[in-house]
Amino acid sequence: MRRKVVRSGVAILLTALAGTGACRPAPPAKRLIAVITTYSQKQLGLKPGSLIAAEIKAPWVVLYKGGEAPKCTAENRFLGSVLRISKGKINSEVVVQISDSTELCSVLTEKSRKALQIKEGDTVWAVFNAASVVINVD
Repeated sequence: MRRKVVRSGVAILLTALAGTGACRPAPPAKRLIAVITTYSQKQLGLKPGSLIAAEIKAPWVVLYKGGEAPKCTAENRFLGSVLRISKGKINSEVVVQISDSTELCSVLTEKSRKALQIKEGDTVWAVFNAASVVINVD
């Protein structure tokens, strides 16, 4: 199972009763939003400017085909191009390039990939919830 790691600094910390949200710049001029608990924020020592690594597991990344932004509740939405597809009998791994230096990987059933008619070079949206982002400190 592939996991994408994005390294950057925390731009904004938003604290609420239920937890903490960490925003980090994501290329190109986009933001990656993560929801973590206040306890985790304190344990990691996160504050604006902290260097972090954000991980998004491939099964948590949902793909939408086409250039129009999907209408969904996911906080993280990145437009990209399908770079490569590794087809399996049951599942397929689709790598989406969202900037010159950043790729996201999605795992979906081969049946779903065929139904969506996703192929290399297609424009897709890679979408995932803020709760699906794992934060590590460098």
